[in-house]
Amino acid sequence: MHGDPFMALQARMNAAALKGNVASILSSGVDPGISTMIRALFEIWAPTGLTYVSYGPGMSMGHTVAAKSYEGVRDAFSVTRPGDPGCHKRDLYLEIVDGYAFDEVKGRILQDPYFSHDDVRVFQVDDVTPLMDMGHAIQIHRKGGSSGIDNQLLSFETTFHNPASTAQVLVASARATTRLSPGAHTMLEVPLGAFLFGDLATSMKRLV
Repeated sequence: MHGDPFMALQARMNAAALKGNVASILSSGVDPGISTMIRALFEIWAPTGLTYVSYGPGMSMGHTVAAKSYEGVRDAFSVTRPGDPGCHKRDLYLEIVDGYAFDEVKGRILQDPYFSHDDVRVFQVDDVTPLMDMGHAIQIHRKGGSSGIDNQLLSFETTFHNPASTAQVLVASARATTRLSPGAHTMLEVPLGAFLFGDLATSMKRLV
């Protein structure tokens, strides 16, 4: 969830967090989350220019769960494939429940806003299990300017196990909430040191 829908969700969650006098962190995962923070760091470094984010090839947990939620789908597996810079393509593999038509189920899923903006290929399979691989990849590239000087090239690239990485970020975010005032925060609003294990002074000696 990004953009205006996310901002609306944060506003609702912030009101609830303040009412309950608790601290929370929204979108504490890979993206939104760690990827958001890297993009922000790149903009600090090069304030002008463009950032391109490409994902994959790898499993999209969100799209897989979304596809599984549709009536007529027994199981699903969604793979994100990198396209042109900043664009994404998807391969969606579906196990269809007996009695349901593949084309009808496929049509309903492709109308979902979660899928409708991408180039999606949909395949019917008897079993998604042999296809499962929870690895993923992210490439973030920014071509911009610093202090009026163009052609500053910043790059970040990683491959990772999607559920394990998400879980690790959630643990760090839970740690950070113990150091925050009440409200529904985003990772971008939280000091980096709050996510780290141990006291801040020790972390500063090691990292600064």
